[in-house]
Formats: sequence, C-alpha cells, structure tokens
Amino acid sequence: MNPEVFNVIQIEGLGDETEEYRNLTGNIVNGACEIIERHSISYDFGRLENRIASLKIVRRDGVGHEWSPDENTLYVSKCNQDGRLYSDEEMIIFATHELMHFVSEPDGHDEFGDKYFGFNEFFTEYLSFLVVSKIGGINLESYYKHNSKGYFGDGRDFDFMKKLTDRISIGQLLDVYLGRKIDEVESVVGADALEAMNSYYDYNYRLYEAMGVPLKRFNEIMANPLFAPQRQIVDSYINTINSSI
Repeated sequence: MNPEVFNVIQIEGLGDETEEYRNLTGNIVNGACEIIERHSISYDFGRLENRIASLKIVRRDGVGHEWSPDENTLYVSKCNQDGRLYSDEEMIIFATHELMHFVSEPDGHDEFGDKYFGFNEFFTEYLSFLVVSKIGGINLESYYKHNSKGYFGDGRDFDFMKKLTDRISIGQLLDVYLGRKIDEVESVVGADALEAMNSYYDYNYRLYEAMGVPLKRFNEIMANPLFAPQRQIVDSYINTINSSI
C-alpha cells in the first residue's frame, strides 16, 4: 500500500495524537494487507487505496469505536461509558476491529454481513487478533489473550473461532469473508454453526446493550447467580456452535 495515501486521511479531535493515529491506521491496514497477500486471496487493493484517500477519523468519546460505511468514517473513543480512559493496547485493538470492517466492506448493500452477522463479527474480531499480533508482536498478542479475549471479552467466541480455524484454513475463511461469499460460507462453515453464531451474538449483544455498562462489567454481571437463566441460554448457543464446527 502506498504510504502517501494515509497522509490525506482527515482526522478530527485527536490533537497532538493525530500523526500517531495516522501511523497506527497505516500499520493496521498494511498488516491486514500482508495477511491477505500471504494467503493469496483475490482482493482489490486499488479500490481499498481509493477508499483510504477519502477516509475520515473522528474522535467521539464514551460510545465506543465504530466504523460507519455510509460516512466512510472511523469514530474513535478515548474512554468507555464510565469515563475510564482506554489503555494504548485497547485503543489499538478497538481500532483494528473497526478497520477490519473497513477493509472487508463491499460496494453497495452487504448481504453477507446482514445474513451472517454473527460470523461476520466474530471473524472480524479473530482477524483483528491476527493483525494486532503481527503489528504488536508477542507483547500485544499476550495482552489480547489475557485481557481482550474475543468480541465479548470472555474468551468464548475467541475459542470457537480458533477451533474453526483449526478445522478450516484461515485462507479459506478469509476468501469467503473478504469475497462476501454467502454460498461458500454456508458450505465451509455450515448452516447450523452460522445460525447459532447469529443467535449467540444477537442474544448476548441485546443483554449488553440493555445493561449499558462497559464490557468487563457486563461479564461480571453475567457471572452473578441471578443471571443463571440467561447464561444457560448463552451456553446452549455456544454448545451448538462447538458441536457444529
């Protein structure tokens, strides 16, 4: 990727950290591109370069990082809902997840992401782990495994995605993910696993949104005996996923 393309990204609200974040964005995107190239995936790097040239990065605290395809904008947050500042490691990991959505975003309507939103989020997160491990080395890899631990922060989706990549090559999964190939992902991953991922994501995310607390606190609440019925439902989805892959 031409390094000059990152110099035209519009960045708002990051002050003295503007260039640092510009460089981080370049490292993350180039890390993803190197993984794509290493696995010989068909991918339009020219289109990606054009999209980077019109990319905006905007600070918006307290609501989490978010990639907006309609605005071609990455919203970044320096703190969580409680006002706690994110660590440098968290900032890198959150930005990487959202930039993987940017890298995989298709032209027009994303039917793949709509139909299999669970797999889309969990594979995006697993790809984020691969990228942060590449750009941050053993220290960031270790931080991720001990602190971030997957999309929902409890290690369970990370574990079943790791199990999936033990059965199916990362190259195959990258191909269906980046190509947004619905028929192929159904064949490669399996309809039962995909539907269970949707159910797990939807149920857990609704609980998380309803509580309105940071992810770590959400997992602490879910461990309370009062939430045993909800955990049983979550466990049923996890068991279906694991038995299907």
